[in-house]
Amino acid sequence: MRRRAPVLALFLVVLACAVSASASAHTLPPQAALTKAGQIARARGLATGANQYYAFGCQRRSTHVVDCIGAIAFADGTGCAQVVRASYATATTKTVGGKLIGQPLCGSTDDPSYPAPSGSGSGSGSGETAICAIHSSVCISGN
Repeated sequence: MRRRAPVLALFLVVLACAVSASASAHTLPPQAALTKAGQIARARGLATGANQYYAFGCQRRSTHVVDCIGAIAFADGTGCAQVVRASYATATTKTVGGKLIGQPLCGSTDDPSYPAPSGSGSGSGSGETAICAIHSSVCISGN
């Protein structure tokens, strides 16, 4: 019985380390969330006739949830932006899902209240990563 206690304790420590390692391995990377936000913004842009789409401004909500901003712009100088919440589709998969959260913010893209990625000439210089595209040519700016 005395030998079983240390073996059991060692087993529990190894099990706890394995569980924590697998939990940290399932953290949603910000780049994956940014990519999903870009895909959703692109789909919304194609459906509405926009000529540009953007994804930027990601913020982590938890290890499995990251919020980004997806925006579309039209040739007439108007556009809309909305929060895209990216997360893993299930607790065990690496497939990233995304959905639009809240109401879109729409207006003139020249309006200072309209969100713009830092890499698009806003001059903030924060090094924030952004995905943008004009039709099917994609550019990635920032870090």
